[in-house]
Amino acid sequence: MAPDDLTSQGRVRITSTTDSSITGSSQSNFSIANAFISVSSPNGGEDWARGRTYSITWQSNMTSGNVKIDLSDDSGATWGSTIVASTPNNGSYSWSILAGQTPLSTYRVKITSVEVPAVSGTSSIDFTISDTSYIDVTSPNGGEKWVSGDTREISWVSNLSGNVRIELWSGSTYIGPVIDSTPNNGSYSWIISAANGTEYKVKIISLSASTIFDSSDNYFTIENGNITVDIPVGAEEWTIGTHHEISWSSNLSGTVKIELWKSGVLDSEIIASTPNDGSFDWLIPPTQAISTNDYQIKIYNNNPALPIISPLSNNFSILYGSYVILDAPLGGEDWA
Repeated sequence: MAPDDLTSQGRVRITSTTDSSITGSSQSNFSIANAFISVSSPNGGEDWARGRTYSITWQSNMTSGNVKIDLSDDSGATWGSTIVASTPNNGSYSWSILAGQTPLSTYRVKITSVEVPAVSGTSSIDFTISDTSYIDVTSPNGGEKWVSGDTREISWVSNLSGNVRIELWSGSTYIGPVIDSTPNNGSYSWIISAANGTEYKVKIISLSASTIFDSSDNYFTIENGNITVDIPVGAEEWTIGTHHEISWSSNLSGTVKIELWKSGVLDSEIIASTPNDGSFDWLIPPTQAISTNDYQIKIYNNNPALPIISPLSNNFSILYGSYVILDAPLGGEDWA
């Protein structure tokens, strides 16, 4: 058979050139098929608005390599512009249509293998790029966990001018306005005042064209802020002059303050401000007083609008121990 023959009964045999009795063959058949790319979308009849983002999708039996995506505005007679010169052949590309794209009803796309340019696929029928007015909510758009009392950005994209109204919904129940009127500039800072819930969406409505609106694609959650100390868990024996990890869990952002308490009374401030990332490396100072099983950790959120404080951790000990502390160099020195 020729190398490019098509078959569903292909097998390979490998034989030693020095001893023809040593050989091995495929255990079962494999197929050789024509390489192809088939455009799934846009593939005819779509009406896509300029300024918005859509997924160009395709199917291919070429499992590796990249593809080039071209755009025709004359039903495929010519290919005047390139959407992307090279993108992975994974079946999908997110295309942000330029706001200045010419509105026409005779667009098509062509997808071509970069490695094998003879393999390509095109839209079967024309699609439209239009001046359709739109609003698209981008955040919260599903899956977010926001904290009551925190400030978060509601964001959207739109090709309209004027103002919009932002509403809060829980499932199919209207909760109330986030704001009755705000400029349609794509962003609004919301001080969250809603009760805890797991089925929230926001809906944004144009005030100049009330039939144009959009809602979050999926539910987001509003919950109370919290901080919980995870380490020390209790009964640890930490020695002065050594490093130990203080860790905590929190659904807040920003920074926190960490304090050391002893017998229910504030002993000292460990650090006034550190990122609320769940971990802090604490070097216990050599001057720290030793005490058995009566030290605790408390953590404060530094945002005055959300004065969230952790419960005191379980008790742990700070004891004497062998240690070495480097006094110099500590960083920044210029030694000759």
